Amino acid sequence: MGVRGGRIQPNPANNWAAVSFHLPGNTATLQLRIRDASGRAVHTIQASGEEGQVVWDTRGTAPGVYTVELLRDGKVERTERLIIQP
Repeated sequence: MGVRGGRIQPNPANNWAAVSFHLPGNTATLQLRIRDASGRAVHTIQASGEEGQVVWDTRGTAPGVYTVELLRDGKVERTERLIIQP
């Protein structure tokens, strides 16, 4: 996710997207919030730990540009754009 060595792959995506994160010393619950182009939250995924990867199954998701936010204790740590292709 771009957070100290993280990222989203593949981007653009069409079946799935893997969001990696690296937050040294993290003890909080993390949340990945995906928003559509209008800013509406369309999907939320829970995560935890200092480092990890979350896979989002994008099959059935409308093509377009999405924003993926990484939140720690409800505060946005990082935002990345993700393109979903048909």
